[in-house]
Amino acid sequence: MGRKVAFAEDCIGPVAEAAVAALKDGEVLLLENTRFHKGEEDNDPVMAKQLAALGDIFVNDAFSAAHRAHASTDGVARLLPNAAGRSMQAELSHLQKALGQSSAPGAGGGGRRQGLHQDRASRNLVPGSRRW
Repeated sequence: MGRKVAFAEDCIGPVAEAAVAALKDGEVLLLENTRFHKGEEDNDPVMAKQLAALGDIFVNDAFSAAHRAHASTDGVARLLPNAAGRSMQAELSHLQKALGQSSAPGAGGGGRRQGLHQDRASRNLVPGSRRW
C-alpha cells in the first residue's frame, strides 16, 4: 500500500471515534478486531450503528465471513451503502465457474448431526446435488 497505517485500540466508542476524527485525507486507520465485543456475534444493532457511524460506505471483502450475521458484516451492511470488494468478487466468480462447469452434481458431507444441514445447504447451492 505504501502508506503508514494508524491503529486504534478499539473498534467502537471514544477511542475509535477520536482516531477516525484525527484522520486526514488519504490516511489509513486500522481498528481493533470486532471479536473483542460481545455485540459482534449477537449482531447487536447498537454496535452496528457505532461501527457505521465511523464510515461512509461498507465494502465487504471477507468471503469467509460473509455468511455470518454479525454486527460488523450484516448489521453495518444494512446501515451504509455497501458493495463487495475485489477479493469477494473474485471468490464469487471462482465459485460460480466451479458450480457452472461441474459435470457431476455437488455433494454435502459431514457427521451425523450436521449431515442433514449440509445436505440442505448443498442442494441450495447446486440443484440436483446429493449427499454421500
